[in-house]
Amino acid sequence: MKVISFFLTLSLLTACLTGCSKEGNSNETLQQRIQGEWNFQKAIEHTHNNLFNPADTYNTINGATGDYFDFRNDGKLYSKIHGYPDTIQFAVLNETQFLYDSDTATVLLINDNAFNFYVKGYFATGYYEYTNYLVR
Repeated sequence: MKVISFFLTLSLLTACLTGCSKEGNSNETLQQRIQGEWNFQKAIEHTHNNLFNPADTYNTINGATGDYFDFRNDGKLYSKIHGYPDTIQFAVLNETQFLYDSDTATVLLINDNAFNFYVKGYFATGYYEYTNYLVR
């Protein structure tokens, strides 16, 4: 009985460890995992500008039907948010960061269903930062 209990426990533990990965297919590179079209769910923005009082502003942009980010293998990111199309360059730096136009983006989460990343950039009188939430 102890042997059966041991193998059942071992089987359950193995199933949980191999079936509960948050990172999707770990054999794929970040470049491969971000490729394709993602639905834009929302972005949370924070801007700090020393010329204004208060210096900090916060905003949440919720996605609408048809909003997307499309990462292509030619290094271009096509997007449409609230009917406004845009195209920027992107380039994978390593398995956790990529260039997003001229800013460095950090991957917070990526799996088969969700892709969240954080971007921070600077301008003459302050900085901006935002987190994008994308889903498939």
